[in-house]
This record gives sequence, C-alpha cells and structure tokens, in this order.
Amino acid sequence: MDYKLNDKINNLWNEYNESVSPIHGIKLIPNYVTRPQKNKLLFIGLNPAFQLPEDKVEADKKLKQFAFKTTIDNNSILKWAQENESSKREGSHNYYAKYFGKITDVANQIESSTNNKQLFEHCDLFLMRETDSELVRGMVEGKDGYLNEFGREQIGILEEYVKDAAPKIIIVPNAMVSKYLISNLVDKLSYNEQKGCYFLKQQTKQIPVVFCGSWQYGRLDTYTQAIIVRHIKNVLKDAN
Repeated sequence: MDYKLNDKINNLWNEYNESVSPIHGIKLIPNYVTRPQKNKLLFIGLNPAFQLPEDKVEADKKLKQFAFKTTIDNNSILKWAQENESSKREGSHNYYAKYFGKITDVANQIESSTNNKQLFEHCDLFLMRETDSELVRGMVEGKDGYLNEFGREQIGILEEYVKDAAPKIIIVPNAMVSKYLISNLVDKLSYNEQKGCYFLKQQTKQIPVVFCGSWQYGRLDTYTQAIIVRHIKNVLKDAN
C-alpha cells in the first residue's frame, strides 16, 4: 500500500541530492517506510547503517544497487520500504539482529507477545544510509552546531510518522537522537520529574518519551537493561 510520507521523503532527496555532503549517504536510497501500526512501542534510532564489502567489485555492485534515482516509481519505493520493515522482524530473510536483537529483547520484556503479535515499531530520525555517526552529523548540522535545513526537514518527517503511529510510548535508545529531539522539539516536549520521563504533545495527546544512551552492539548490559525495562513498565503503568 502506498504511504504518502514516502512522497515527502522522495521530494526531500530530490531537493538535496546534489547539495548535501560528505560521502555517499545522500546519494543512496533513503530509508523509505511502511505505514506504522498504532498503539505500539515506538523505538527511534539515528539512521540506517550502510556497510560496504571489502571486495571492490562487490562494493561497487552494492553502491549501484542502492543508488538513488530521481525517477524512482511507487512500486520500487514500496519494495524498499518492505525491505526496511522486514529487517526489523525476527525470522525474516534480512533480519538485522546486530541492531534489532536488543530492541526485540527489550520489547518482549516490556510486553508479552501472543500469537506472534508485533510489539513494536521502529523508525530512524535521519534517513541517510551511513554507518559513521560523525558523517551523519556532518550532513545535518551547520557550522554553528545546530541542525541545518536538511536535518530539520527530517525532524518534520519523523513528527508525521509519530502522528501516524500514535504510540503508547516512545523509547529513544541513542544519545545523539535524544540530544537532537530534546533541543529541536522544546515547544512540544516537557519533562515530568515525578514520572521520570518526558512527554511529547501531539494534538490532544501526551505521549511518554524515555530518552537513553546507545544500547546496540553490546553497549547495554543485563543489569542496566533490567533497570530500564522496569522504568519503562512503570511509565506505561502511570500513563494508563
């Protein structure tokens, strides 16, 4: 099914394809998305990783496969969005366990899954395929250290995704994303000291938000994970 948010993503890539630097992130297919299911846990990451094989021939082949085309059709956008979605789901052909394994584990501890029910949604703040977070920073920040127009446009896209997802809670397992959201949504985020979390105002709804440091790639130990899971459960209990 066509998801209109992808049209905005595509328009953004067409607008900035020739002007954003450094390296190849903007020259690759952006992270097209499928329409999210409502009332799930929503995790927000930094951006989709992109790693090239060491072999030059294979690397060139992958770059060609992922190259952004200004005339991409809706069927191709849907295909890329579905590939993005399946990479998050355990048991799929392209499941990215190195990243989503920890998120899946935490989601299963927060809520019980029955009948293979999908517990969480995930989206990235930025849509460029790039592994080095410093290169991502260089694409979205100006010399003053604040987000440039390209970065702010993607904050707007994220806000629309969150509106469509209407999540029960937002969990941000990334320090860099936490910083960008807190500093760029100051008029929509408020901290509740009693509940120990932020709340994001969206129309008439207040969505609890838990900001964290980075979890993936072995950064979240078992003991800290238990504390985070208990805290999130408490936030959800208080929010209901």
